[in-house]
This record gives sequence, C-alpha cells and structure tokens, in this order.
Amino acid sequence: MAQLADSTKNPAASQLARLSDLSLPDARRLEELWPGLGVVRRRQVVRQLVAEAEAKVEVNFDRVFKICLKDSDEAVRAKAIEGLWECHELSLVETLIALLETDPAHSVRAAAAKALGTFALLAELGKLRPRYQALLRDPLLRLMEDNSQPLDVRRQALESVSYFSQERVVDAIERAYQDSDPDLKISALRAMGRNLDPRWLETLLSELSSPQVELRLEAARACGDLGDEKAVLNLAEMTEDEDSEVRLAAVHALGQIGGRQAVRALTNLLQHPVTAMRKAAKEALEEAQFSGDAISLPL
Repeated sequence: MAQLADSTKNPAASQLARLSDLSLPDARRLEELWPGLGVVRRRQVVRQLVAEAEAKVEVNFDRVFKICLKDSDEAVRAKAIEGLWECHELSLVETLIALLETDPAHSVRAAAAKALGTFALLAELGKLRPRYQALLRDPLLRLMEDNSQPLDVRRQALESVSYFSQERVVDAIERAYQDSDPDLKISALRAMGRNLDPRWLETLLSELSSPQVELRLEAARACGDLGDEKAVLNLAEMTEDEDSEVRLAAVHALGQIGGRQAVRALTNLLQHPVTAMRKAAKEALEEAQFSGDAISLPL
C-alpha cells in the first residue's frame, strides 16, 4: 500500500505503472488517499495517466479514472473522462449522462457529451440493448437544443447524437448547419458524415468548394465517412487544394470510400512531389484495397 501512495506522490512513469489494473481493495484505498493530494498534484497525475494509457495499450487505469470522476476539481474530472475513452462498460453510460446533465462545469459536460458518442455509435449499430437508444439520444438532443449551454457543449452533444438515424437527429443537424455560428456549422458537417444519411451528400459536395478552409476540411472528412462513390471526383480535385490539411483529408477520404475511381486517383498520387502526400496516398490505398465493404467508424 505504501507503493500505491508513492505512485501518486511521485508520478514518474515507473511509479504510475503501479496504478494499472488496480484490485478493488487497492482502488478503495486510493479513493481514500486521493482527496489528500493537492489539486496541482491530482491534475498532474491524471494528465500523466491519460498520456501513459495512450502510449501503452497494455496498461489500464480505468479504476483510477472512475475515482477521478468524483474529484472536486473540474479539470481532473474532464481529464478522467478523456482517459475512459476505451472503457465500454455499460455502467459508465449512466455516470456520463449524470455528468452531462448535472455537472456545473461546462468542460466536464462537453467531455461527457463527447465520450457518450462511442456508446451512441454502438447503440446505432445494434451492439447495445434497444433501451440505450433513447437513453443516450434524448439527453444529448436536449443539451444540443439548449441555447443556454456553452457552444462547446452543444457542439459535442450534436456530434455524438449524430450517429443515430432518427428524423429528430436529422432535423437537429439541419438546424445546426443553418445556424449563423460558423463553429456550429463545422460540427454540423462533421455530424453529417457520422449520420451516414445519403441526403447529406449534396450539401457536403457544395461545401468542398467553400472559401473557408475549415468548412472544406470538414466536408472532405465527412465525405469519407459517408462513403459515397459519387464524391470521388470532387475529392480527387481536392487533392490539389491550396491548404495542405485539406489535401491530406481528401486523400484519406478517398481511401475510406474505395472503389476503382478512388484507387486510380490514389495511385496517381504515389508520384506526388510532396512526401507527405505520397505517404498518405500509400496508406489510403492500403485502406481502400483492404476491404471495400468495411464500415467506417468515425469516433
């Protein structure tokens, strides 16, 4: 137990490893010790745990992150939600919904809305029991439609709820797209790709020629998520866009869509003078040739 306490007092990588796969007794002990650490140290520990989890697939700090969800500091709570991105335990759904609806910090509500997107996708794919459809969809829609909420919270709620195919969700995406706020419009384009409804293709194709880089970028990404081969010619043209990020997004989208036209366009890019484009084209070709029937999961 002294080693457990030392892991939080001296959060070097070697010490943090002791917090992986905690037993229930050790988790309870950590929960007792945790509030006694200063807020600066708690923030430091949770940040390093998230970084460690992203770098090493073999570690699991889920029990630590769940403890951090109850922290008095909003930065710790928000970071803990980020750390739970690979945790698909159904018990987490109601915890995240509670944070979404009641947490006083908008950063935590936004993080909870984003995290619920993973479960929304699983529910839409039929990998969760039917009751989770409404359980997830309704609070996300309420938050998105609440104009008193900060914009980042509404955007994350829209992007997560967009995985659902119901008409209410389609209407919410359309309203967001027509909104005067440019950031909400960007989220609406992202939502169109996740929604996978063919009706969005015309809108996305028109935004590929937008004078705003951010809109072209999101439209290119969404076309890839939508997976419609009708977008291939437009995306092939986008590989010559003046913005390098847009060019790379178009290449990736071609790989997601696949098909003969996309493969031809990507093959031509293997001779591109820019190394990053050649590399991206090679990776996209591998994706296109791996499985033309694979469903893209845009998380």
